[in-house]
Amino acid sequence: MIVVRVEMWPKGDKARAIEFARAYINNQVTTTQTTVGRLGDYKVELHGGVWRAKAGVLPIWKRGFVLGFDRIHRGVWDLLLLALQNTIGNRNA
Repeated sequence: MIVVRVEMWPKGDKARAIEFARAYINNQVTTTQTTVGRLGDYKVELHGGVWRAKAGVLPIWKRGFVLGFDRIHRGVWDLLLLALQNTIGNRNA
């Protein structure tokens, strides 16, 4: 499982960090096994990230999937990009 943690550091002070959001990207294993590690299917959960949410509470905001991810030619940043695109879509157009 890949976990991406998003923190806010008030005035750049790490000691005052506040976790704002978290993403969980979980390999569903079957595709990875049947393709001998070449492809992967991933379940995505995005937690928190909503302004004015209660501090320390990160409820599930969105759920999605990345299917058939090319694990040989693409890296973790590609996976994160696809996870966000597939789960959120194009919200800034």
